Amino acid sequence: MAMALVAALLLILLPLSAQAQTFKLDDSTSPRSRVVPRFIVDEAGNTWGRAIEADHAVLRYGQVVYRLDMRPHLGQRARIYFVRELQNGPPNGTRLNWKTADGQLSGSLLSGERALVWSGKVSQPWMELPLLLEIDINLQRWSPQAGRSGIAQVTYFELERQP
Repeated sequence: MAMALVAALLLILLPLSAQAQTFKLDDSTSPRSRVVPRFIVDEAGNTWGRAIEADHAVLRYGQVVYRLDMRPHLGQRARIYFVRELQNGPPNGTRLNWKTADGQLSGSLLSGERALVWSGKVSQPWMELPLLLEIDINLQRWSPQAGRSGIAQVTYFELERQP
């Protein structure tokens, strides 16, 4: 009876010990904490001033370089995720598109989502991670948040240590 209880307890606790630990990475030394779009175009690529009946506006930021403090994770196998903070209120019709500068990985994030942008062994105390960014705004669904001007997007990076 006691042996069955110990076995059941081990089965419950074993998956918990195998889960990866997640840490929010410090990117406060990144060169630009606030970025402005370089170009604004419609869904067909027309310059925004010439877009008469556009359904989407695409804000192209170009390459944004993030500098991540990896010192606490040196020597560890890890995965890094790009995270878009969950926004309050209803979905606002924005999608954050990203691509690694080497073109190996790309994706898009809605509010509250995250995506893998790097995986490997942490070998340097600081990592520079250049991403090409753009925001696609569905003008039929978009409504600015009360009291704010512009498009505020809060992003950060999470690291998961791997066994």
